[in-house]
Amino acid sequence: MRGLLAEFLRPRKQGFSAPDESWYRAATMEYIRQVLLDLRSLRRSLLRPEYVQCIVNEHASGQRNHRLAIWSLVSTEWRHRIFRDTLDI
Repeated sequence: MRGLLAEFLRPRKQGFSAPDESWYRAATMEYIRQVLLDLRSLRRSLLRPEYVQCIVNEHASGQRNHRLAIWSLVSTEWRHRIFRDTLDI
């Protein structure tokens, strides 16, 4: 019996998914626009600004669910700001 219960007593580690798409609408969308469409973000030349704008607009309008892309872009931008930009001082 112990062997059968071991899987439940010690679950494997797992990651977490990006927040629900509704988190990236309404008031939060303004924050997302500020981060992703900020001049500092756009100057990095990691992505074409028109592509980022399209993703943000499609998600905000409910046309498509880009929650994973938005989560990844915001996370990457903050990593750049925290770790890379501080080295440029």
